[in-house]
Amino acid sequence: MAGRRTTDFETFYRSEADRLYRALAVALGNPQLAREAADEAMARAYARWSQVRDHDSQNPLGYQPPQGLLELSPERKIIAVAPPDLIDGLRQRVALDDGRTVLLGSKDLQPGVRRTDGVNVTGLAMRLVVLAPGGAVALTREVRLQGQDVQLVGATATAAYLYRTPGRIVRHDLASGTEERLAALDPLPAWDTNNLSIQSGLLLTTSQAACDLRISSADTGKLVRTVHFDVNRWHCPTADRVRVSADGRLLAVALRGTAANPDTFDVVNVATGVTTHRLLSPTSRSGIVGMAWRGTVLRVAWVNLPDPGSEVYPMADVLQTVDVS
Repeated sequence: MAGRRTTDFETFYRSEADRLYRALAVALGNPQLAREAADEAMARAYARWSQVRDHDSQNPLGYQPPQGLLELSPERKIIAVAPPDLIDGLRQRVALDDGRTVLLGSKDLQPGVRRTDGVNVTGLAMRLVVLAPGGAVALTREVRLQGQDVQLVGATATAAYLYRTPGRIVRHDLASGTEERLAALDPLPAWDTNNLSIQSGLLLTTSQAACDLRISSADTGKLVRTVHFDVNRWHCPTADRVRVSADGRLLAVALRGTAANPDTFDVVNVATGVTTHRLLSPTSRSGIVGMAWRGTVLRVAWVNLPDPGSEVYPMADVLQTVDVS
């Protein structure tokens, strides 16, 4: 029986492990932490393989989001926008208050040709794209510099904030394409062990080593506050999953729960570090999928799976929203 158990799991591992890793890499924004989390998930699945296998085959439960880039409309409906053909490897995206979306992604200009020259790879474009409301391409620009990596860490109506190796953030003007280095933020922590985001004039930094969120002024680099989250390190929020209000006074963060405990949603006063609101998703079968500020009102969206339930539901059927003010 042990041999069959191992063979069944190996089949499952080959079919699911890489897909899980890639999904976690996008969600966490950190390949190293994504690999560790995927390995931990697979180890737990193996330890409980008889239950996992039976549940997967007899009682599938989950939700299926629409294909594309998802946004929540003011009417509380999910909008799915197809990613443009200009990119085939989405890295990051930022949704703006005016309905536009800023994307950073790669485009392989020599598909099918294997290349192993790292950051100096040839035949690769790195494109900054702005989508108008509805998904039409309003702007596209090549932002790759040979020998350097680049990440999108924030955006406003007029500029995108790019992290360029070996460790600097630049303000990229959307109208002209000119870039200005934010020297006040130097030195920056290493990208491979930290997660960065610029929102509402603040630099947010989270580290793999601790569940701490460092909040600094993007203009001066001065530390404003450090917020600690008392959760398991696998559930530490990343900076790009935190949402700061437009005035920079409040931040919202979703803390992932466990199988026995639901997700927790906190609103924190930036000046004092005090949690002003705490919201629990309805059940352990619920999960927060998005949040966004509209002025001083925060809208939180989660999926709430039926209990009992035994199918994969369309996201629209299990989506719930609540406004916090």
